[in-house]
Amino acid sequence: MFFLDMKTIVFSQVISSVICTLVIALLWHHGRKHFDGLAFWLVDYCLQVAALGLLVLRGVVPDWVSMVGGNTLLLAGTVLMYMGLERFVGKKGPQLHNYVLLLVFVLVHTYFVLVQPSLTARNLNLLVVLTLLCGQCLWLLWRRVDERMRRMTREVALVFGCYCLLCIARVPITILVPTSNDFFHSSAFDTFMVLLYQMLFVALTLGLFLMVNRRLLTEVREHAAGKEEIEAQLREAHRFAHIGVWDWDAASDTVNWTEELFRIAGRDPEQPAPSYAEHPKVYTPEGWERLKTAVERALETGDPYQLELELTRPDGTSRWVNAFGGARRDPSGRIMGLHGMVQDTTERRLAEQALMESENQYRSLFETMAEGVVLIAPDGRIVTANSAAESILGLSRSAIGDRTYDSPQWKLLRSDGTTMPPEEMAGSIAMKEKRTVRDVGFIGDVPPILTMFA
Repeated sequence: MFFLDMKTIVFSQVISSVICTLVIALLWHHGRKHFDGLAFWLVDYCLQVAALGLLVLRGVVPDWVSMVGGNTLLLAGTVLMYMGLERFVGKKGPQLHNYVLLLVFVLVHTYFVLVQPSLTARNLNLLVVLTLLCGQCLWLLWRRVDERMRRMTREVALVFGCYCLLCIARVPITILVPTSNDFFHSSAFDTFMVLLYQMLFVALTLGLFLMVNRRLLTEVREHAAGKEEIEAQLREAHRFAHIGVWDWDAASDTVNWTEELFRIAGRDPEQPAPSYAEHPKVYTPEGWERLKTAVERALETGDPYQLELELTRPDGTSRWVNAFGGARRDPSGRIMGLHGMVQDTTERRLAEQALMESENQYRSLFETMAEGVVLIAPDGRIVTANSAAESILGLSRSAIGDRTYDSPQWKLLRSDGTTMPPEEMAGSIAMKEKRTVRDVGFIGDVPPILTMFA
């Protein structure tokens, strides 16, 4: 014997629907800033409760309001659920077909309420439209979403699949089994079906809750993984650029160093970074005095600083660094400490010193050569000449530099004493053919004066 009647089932459904609506409202409150579509779900649940309310008030409100209005609210809420799901999974689409479907439902339902009352026809009308709407939700969550999203939506898709199967199973029963026009005196089978719908509604609420939390957890994990990847890339960039980052809390004298800064300073990264009080051991005395002055000024005024300092490692070796620092402030603007970075410039400094030494050696060789040497730019302009060239030509460097190698002031002669055109000069041939050319001819007032080569 079936002990629960339709009124009892509907009343329990109202209570469970209100509870489910509160759950969705909580879900919307916490997730509205993170995910789209949750507001549509909340409105859907509110419409479901309103539809059940109209059903419970049958006899108090006109029957056509309860029948047509209640079922219309139910289906309109389902359309909103579909729209919310589209937004949640990022597959928003047109809804004109659903608006038309809803309008057709209202017209047909109104006909079988006011013109030719028939509970069977009304049930079939509701089942067909509900199946079409739930089928769209199933297709969206099972086929239209990508594989990554499908792992989050499968439970909700399963619930909508059950809705579709339940509606389809009810169609032949509704056609074959006679029913009265009094909904609250429906058969035990119809009562059982309504109970199943209630269970599916609770399952849908649980599925939506799990789907949102699963997506939130996935995005948190992806964000954490992305953050770790960015941090790894940043560490690699710091390693290539020889840049270490630090921060200092003045109140506790706590200093934090990145791994690269430990490497630059030649210290063990497993040990704490030296406190500010220990920094005199990190830099040379001259460097520490300059740094201390800059730090004191930064703490007082907030002015940033940039210094080139010599850093002393525990093994006795030293490194040259560019030190940058600036103020760290709390929300009220009060200076809490400093932060900045240190770039190892030792290799660059050594390279600059080597280049300077090389240039000095070259200049010394250039100036002490017994041969006269003239440097000519690609455009033919004389850049400079050594002392021997000045002596040979009888001209100062400024006078030589005012000319080009083929200037008409020069007297160009071949080795046999005949006049030589500019294009036969060593400089012309060397620049054109990109090779060394020697003893092409002589330049000056009386040959032989200067041997030209390039």
